[in-house]
Amino acid sequence: YHVQLVPQFESLGHASAVLRHEELAGLREAGASWVFCTCNPEVWEFLDTVYGELAEQFPYAQYIHVGGDEFESGFGKCPACRARIETEGRNALYAEHMNRLRGLCAKHGRTMLFWPSHEGWTVESIDLLDKDCIPTEWIYHGPRRYPQIEQYQKLGFADVWASPAVVCF
Repeated sequence: YHVQLVPQFESLGHASAVLRHEELAGLREAGASWVFCTCNPEVWEFLDTVYGELAEQFPYAQYIHVGGDEFESGFGKCPACRARIETEGRNALYAEHMNRLRGLCAKHGRTMLFWPSHEGWTVESIDLLDKDCIPTEWIYHGPRRYPQIEQYQKLGFADVWASPAVVCF
């Protein structure tokens, strides 16, 4: 039917559906179940396993959507992440997280799709991302123009997807 199912797994913020489970409490950023802790090696083992399972269950999908938005209120709170932010900056820690997700997708033969976060979005943080992933711009209320697309193109992303949200339709 010319439709490709794309699995999505929230791999930064919006993660409480997974992180609320007590057996995964160690993966939480500073104990809060909304955000994965980027400095915890167990997070990366867990996400690698999940992406492997997604690749197996969606054998014809070219992509894995990693989520990636609305993480700011819980990001960088644990002592290890705070220390990294103090030395390298918040943008660098965010970009490292997203680039590691991109690497996991590539390991499993998929291209990474992600939601850019507008609350914490800066040109500097997005510019630090590997450019072979695809921003999927979620825009409420369907404006006639999407200026973010041009911004991503200027930063070197070959592909940008718009996901216009239909609200109050």
